[in-house]
Amino acid sequence: MDNKNFLILIFFSLLLISGVTTAVTIKAEANHYAKGEIIALNGKCGQNNINDISAVIEGIKIFEDKVICTEGEFVYNYKTTFIEPSGNWKISISDKGDESSVIVGVDLTSDSAYYRITFLSPSEFSLRKSEDAFVSIQLTDSGTPVDDAEVILYDVFGRKIMLKPEGSGIYDLNYVVPFDSESESWVLVVTAQKEDNGKLYGGERKINVEIIDSKFNFNLVEPSKEFYEQSDSIPFKLKITYPNGSSLNLENLESAVLEIEDETYPFEINSEEEFVLAYNPKSPGNKEAKIIVTDIAENKGETKIQFLVTCSVTCLIKSYGLITLVLILVVGVISRLFYAKIKLTLEKIRLKAEKQKTTLLIKDLQEEYFTKGVMPTGSYKSNLALYKAKLIELEERLKYVENRLEEEK
Repeated sequence: MDNKNFLILIFFSLLLISGVTTAVTIKAEANHYAKGEIIALNGKCGQNNINDISAVIEGIKIFEDKVICTEGEFVYNYKTTFIEPSGNWKISISDKGDESSVIVGVDLTSDSAYYRITFLSPSEFSLRKSEDAFVSIQLTDSGTPVDDAEVILYDVFGRKIMLKPEGSGIYDLNYVVPFDSESESWVLVVTAQKEDNGKLYGGERKINVEIIDSKFNFNLVEPSKEFYEQSDSIPFKLKITYPNGSSLNLENLESAVLEIEDETYPFEINSEEEFVLAYNPKSPGNKEAKIIVTDIAENKGETKIQFLVTCSVTCLIKSYGLITLVLILVVGVISRLFYAKIKLTLEKIRLKAEKQKTTLLIKDLQEEYFTKGVMPTGSYKSNLALYKAKLIELEERLKYVENRLEEEK
């Protein structure tokens, strides 16, 4: 075969291959559409294939559908609604791993932005993962509240959630920011629509919210003492919760360890979702134990505990002989004389600290209710009653301890 015939064969072979492996493409008939209009799409695709088509904006999935490819081409029309967010939609079609996309602007109109949406909550535009976020908006028409509308929130994962109507144009939702949110920011989108006298009107509002890694609350049960002997097995038991009160459990736990004296000990979780382990000290002295936890979404937290490990009587005698035993007996007699007073003094310090902490909790509660206005009245009253009852109990106990100290003088 001469070179000319060989080149002709290659040319027709390439034509044949290109005819059966046409790349998938997509285009829109216009660059911009108004909310409520039909987006007209077309393009090329695999012969007689069923292809996936979808649209997203800022992490929000607008739609997912299938298109049938006929003779290597497809046509697809999508009717936009007032309840969907405006902006630049990325519309994609995929065919067996091959994908093509087009950006289409979906614009607000006077009708789709007719209602005004005002955010009443959240008051701060940064939220922690696993934190309760009370979302509240007011829908108005020239200052007049609008009731009986469909109001939608698009959450961190782009899911549509209906807001609950409360009357007077108020719509709200108790939303918990997912602990496993991967985003560092969230475009909080709220849209609304309502038919009035046979005509559809809408509204839309967006705010940017910073997503901060969750923090953990460590509720320590044990160790409950400040002093242990070296021969003791020191118990550790604690409950670990997210900001909204839900437990860190086996399902969402990555690791939980105790670090002490450059050694690491893993925690176990019991049936009550408590983290437990037993630590056997290897030497006496002041100890600082660090508890470190990480969940599967890489939220991290740690807390520190300090306690004293003393050498037992047997340990001291073995190390220092009879003189140590005599010293221990002398110290024991002296300590017994002052034990009650020391114990009462420590209890007084603890009660004062607890009283100050409870007073601060009441102050924070009142700030959340009166200043920020983000707490329901029922929750405020029940929590306030609980804190005040605790404060009264602490004051009575403190008065009792102070009287006992006066008697010990």
